[in-house]
Amino acid sequence: GAGATVLLAARSAERLAEAVAEIEAEGGRAHAYPLDLGDPEGVDAFVARVLEDHGRVDVLVNNAGMSIRRSIELSYDRFQDYERTIDVNYLGPVRLLLGLLPSMRQRGDGHVINISTIGARVPPSPRWGAYQASKSAYDVFLRSAATEIAGDGVAVTSIYMALIHTRMSAPTPIYRHVPGLTAEEAAGLVCRAVVD
Repeated sequence: GAGATVLLAARSAERLAEAVAEIEAEGGRAHAYPLDLGDPEGVDAFVARVLEDHGRVDVLVNNAGMSIRRSIELSYDRFQDYERTIDVNYLGPVRLLLGLLPSMRQRGDGHVINISTIGARVPPSPRWGAYQASKSAYDVFLRSAATEIAGDGVAVTSIYMALIHTRMSAPTPIYRHVPGLTAEEAAGLVCRAVVD
């Protein structure tokens, strides 16, 4: 509605197509790019294609998140869960930013918005170690990078979201009875970050 060209990246091509259709039905412009942040080559190809198709990215909103809630005892034989969360929640976003950041710095303009978790700022919760560690890793990386890129006109905003009632939180039954944001309320916070 503000006139931006929206570039959407996610794993589900079908859901991307639905989002593009919604935006276009409201008179906006949007493009879909299927992307799995856990696939390093896919991230590199995405960056190259976006820069070729559009020349630049003005605002990068990193909303990637793979959540795993599992006790340590049930994780002894599941190291792959830690690898997957670190790939999607930390390494993939780092690779994406490293690909897009040079053009932002060269232009002297850009904004990186990271959707983090309140779990990165408060004492850790039991059973969320893999998720909180991976989201915290990107949060620390980005806060460190922010000090280096601010002088080049690239701003960084981190939003430490509390519970958002989505498909990601739905498998945890107790969360259905805990206050939290709707997806629309969370999106409003992101829009405010883009503007302000």
